[in-house]
Amino acid sequence: MNNKLIEQYKIEAFKHYKKKDYLTAIDYYEKIIGLGFESSNLYNNLGICHFKIQSNYQALIYFSKAIQINAEKNNDDIYCNIVMAYTDLKRFKEGIIICKEGLTHFPNSNILYNLLGNLYMYILRSDLAEESFLKAIEL
Repeated sequence: MNNKLIEQYKIEAFKHYKKKDYLTAIDYYEKIIGLGFESSNLYNNLGICHFKIQSNYQALIYFSKAIQINAEKNNDDIYCNIVMAYTDLKRFKEGIIICKEGLTHFPNSNILYNLLGNLYMYILRSDLAEESFLKAIEL
């Protein structure tokens, strides 16, 4: 693995992401993967770029990959991102499942509880939505 090239590509990807040039950022992230480097942050960033260009199915693939290789379960952002992609696709029940999974790893994540409340509102379960929102406020 060429660590120097990987670092250069990471810098370029981030630079293009900041400029909202998501397609170029995607190219750099994919080049990094092509060099054999993988991390949950890399796949999460790639998912975010796809989400930003409304390529939600691709975003779901990369967010799912980020969750799979995030062995430490130390990043609730990944769960939030995948839930937002499911929400955009109006796949609320899948979003609820992922949100609940995230909460098993991050029981004090008020963001995940807020997202869960929103998802329950979409499926007209105001009782469960209220419960989730109250839990978010408690935290």
